Amino acid sequence: MASSRSSSTTSIGSRHSKTSNKDGKFSLPDKPGRPQERREEILETSPAKRLKKEVETVNECAGTSNLVDKNVNLKVYGTIPFVKNTYEQLKEDNGLLTLPTSSVTVTPKDFTHIQYKGEGVSGRVEIVEYKKFKVAMKSILIGTTPKTTKIDDVVRELNFLKMCKGCDEFIFFRGFLERANYVDIFMEPMRSSLACFIKKEIKLPEIALRAVIAHITIGLHWLLDALGSIHRDIKPGNLLCDDNGHVKIGDLGSCARVEDIEIDEKKQSVAGTISYQPPEAVSKTMTEASLLKLDTWSLGISILELATSKHPFSQQKLANQEDTLEFDIIVKNPPALPTNSIKS
Repeated sequence: MASSRSSSTTSIGSRHSKTSNKDGKFSLPDKPGRPQERREEILETSPAKRLKKEVETVNECAGTSNLVDKNVNLKVYGTIPFVKNTYEQLKEDNGLLTLPTSSVTVTPKDFTHIQYKGEGVSGRVEIVEYKKFKVAMKSILIGTTPKTTKIDDVVRELNFLKMCKGCDEFIFFRGFLERANYVDIFMEPMRSSLACFIKKEIKLPEIALRAVIAHITIGLHWLLDALGSIHRDIKPGNLLCDDNGHVKIGDLGSCARVEDIEIDEKKQSVAGTISYQPPEAVSKTMTEASLLKLDTWSLGISILELATSKHPFSQQKLANQEDTLEFDIIVKNPPALPTNSIKS
């Protein structure tokens, strides 16, 4: 009996003892009833492994390795005076490009086209290069027709771009150049907008959503606190990711100072994108109180869309009024996040 116990103990102990591999390093052999294949299967399907794969997918799509970095470095920004320059005053800096260590005067011939990024209502965006220094160039056609932009709107965007250089949560402005009927605005080049995840049906995990919310909230708070202004067009397409994974606010063409926005119901007009606007904006019943919360609603809708890859409201306008986007926003309850839709 003693011999039998000794043999059994030795046998079990050998399963858990450390063994040496070819490199002389010690490793733990397989546990009883859990062969190596089963252990690898468990590792492949574990929450940590799945999250790692999701993070890699998100970062690959964004073209950066830091979009979902847990360490979100938030800054505290001071206030600055609101400046309302005229176009004549702004033109004093026409053709002046800000480089990392200096500023230079440029002409259209000084730039080489690198990459087309996209085109929206306000203009065409491409990546250009000045002596191996890359910048994003937004070309805006000036005019009074539906497919052009009024000079007053360009002046407003340039003013906000200049003022928002004081906050890192906004895309960095590097100058502008007037040519023929166009105004070219130079900014830091960004990898992509967060809309690319929705197009590819990639749901952002909670760790990424936290970083997005943190940076954009800080930026919007500064915009309101320092400049008394709101963005009015927060959406995934205007939330941009740079090479370091820093998500910033772009497209400041819809920004406006709160005191300059008409509250009179008859004069109200919805700026920005309707599908991201709150019920008060769509129904033209904005008050001063609801106006201050407009960007918060838009950010909330954007986060829901990034978490689920689907917009919470139907975007199809059908013949029946009850099926229209406007009706959904005004009448239906505020959208909520589906249960267990966010991956931690």
